[in-house]
Amino acid sequence: MKSLEIGEMLTLDDEIEYVVMSRLSHNNKNYILFSNLDNPEEILVRIEEFENDELYLCGLEDSKEFDEVLKLFGEQIKN
Repeated sequence: MKSLEIGEMLTLDDEIEYVVMSRLSHNNKNYILFSNLDNPEEILVRIEEFENDELYLCGLEDSKEFDEVLKLFGEQIKN
């Protein structure tokens, strides 16, 4: 299984279609920033993990981690 690319679209478990807006690596984790295609102001951040060639998109359960990663995405987008 390959990593998701920027611009790639997929439907998540909530049956909403999202597009990959950005990716970054931080603290040995790969994060993906998604935007809802129907409501671009709605964003999601997921951790990309692979197990037995299967892609898993895991939510962030730690609010400090979420805030830190969101800040990094913001800096990345500004540049």
